[in-house]
Amino acid sequence: MGRLALLRYSEDQNLTFLRKSICDTIIEYELSQSLNSNFPLTINNDKYIELANSVVELFKREKKELYHEPAYSSQRTVNGKKIIERKNATGLFHNSNERLRDFLRKSNVVNVVNVLRQDNTSIQEEPLELDLSVLEKTTDVLEIGKQKEIEAVWIKSKSHRFTTTFMNQSGLGIINTYGILRTQLAPKLICLDFRDHFSAQYVFNTDEILLSNRLSHKWPILAEQIIAVAKSNCAKLQDKRTSIADPAVIPDYNDLHSVLKANEILQDKGHKNSLAFLLLISLLRRPFKRPKNCTWTLTLGDASKFYIQHIRDHEHFDDGITEHRAKFTDSYFKDLPFAVFCGPLSSLQCCHVVIDDIRYHFNNCIDAKDFLFKFCIVLKIDYPVITTHLWAFFQTHVFEIIKERTVKVKNKQKDKFQIVVGLGGQQEATEVQEEEEVIEDQEEEVLIEAHITPRQKQATNKTQVAGTSQAETTTQAHG
Repeated sequence: MGRLALLRYSEDQNLTFLRKSICDTIIEYELSQSLNSNFPLTINNDKYIELANSVVELFKREKKELYHEPAYSSQRTVNGKKIIERKNATGLFHNSNERLRDFLRKSNVVNVVNVLRQDNTSIQEEPLELDLSVLEKTTDVLEIGKQKEIEAVWIKSKSHRFTTTFMNQSGLGIINTYGILRTQLAPKLICLDFRDHFSAQYVFNTDEILLSNRLSHKWPILAEQIIAVAKSNCAKLQDKRTSIADPAVIPDYNDLHSVLKANEILQDKGHKNSLAFLLLISLLRRPFKRPKNCTWTLTLGDASKFYIQHIRDHEHFDDGITEHRAKFTDSYFKDLPFAVFCGPLSSLQCCHVVIDDIRYHFNNCIDAKDFLFKFCIVLKIDYPVITTHLWAFFQTHVFEIIKERTVKVKNKQKDKFQIVVGLGGQQEATEVQEEEEVIEDQEEEVLIEAHITPRQKQATNKTQVAGTSQAETTTQAHG
């Protein structure tokens, strides 16, 4: 191929066309070779480097950067804040890869290519020698040996599942196909797919913490900071209510005062973890519009139930779930999973993740929220519109996923500010920067984006008016 390219160049000397032809030929071959791999239609960075070196070795005057320039991140400081800018990999190989891969997917040529390759004696396709029937059965009680067998089949069948069922279905459709996802083995299987799905190119920080254990590692630190922010907010606001909420009654989690007064005595580690999850509802404010197909007006309290439900007594679990499903399924969304905390926050009896009629049981709140996030990612369930900002917080600041499933929260209001939380619980209000900000070190500071509540806005306006009056008085005095 190289000699043919040199011959054609000696005739017309059209370098642009020759470079494109060479890249298209090479990339087309590599994509066809990847169809039977665990990541079909994917070429990794090492392969790009190898291909670029081969071209430069044959054509001495060509530059490797023209064909492949790896992705990199640059850092700059704006107003004392560190901003990370990521540049994706570029080059002629990437242009050909994007063009050919999109063509194969849109025209559904992948299956046709597999059929043609079976007739080619020089390339023998390795048959799928797996019994997928073990994944289609629903069995709650399994021996350890049987569980290991199912996990092995699940891992080996990843390429097959993601090019068939997972490509055409989502949510309950996938669960109905693979009945094993209705059992308590589902958290382990979902975690395996989540870990394999996100490689280093999708995650900002992969050095210290494994992606699969990131929430359990980072949340205790974040919980301390979130509670400190909530207390600081309450201290700055004038609250005329002096009565302490009855500990036997579920507080209003959209009201910081109600939550903190009901939980001011209990300070153990498990209590802080669960309390911080619920405090996010009132810290991360986002107004939303009522959907067109909604038959009643949603309140912020109703919207928060898509994030977490807190039931004081497990005896009322069935009634609470039935009421929730009847209200939201008939009038709003369908097949959306949510978490349920049962019992007092100081000693949660259990935690559940619920989707349709399926209930997954967990011993603590961190495991439940960790599974719920991965469940939505792997089964391609979109974040609920009214709680997108909450899930965006976990995606960006906890799991640090920066490429796939990126959520852009659109808001036309201008009264936005950021709470900068240090380990000491200090905070300050600043204007939102247009650049995307990424947290480098969670122990230095965590950025929580929120909306100014009416009371905070009124207090801010009073401060600005007082400052303006004082400035005018000073000017007149100097005059």
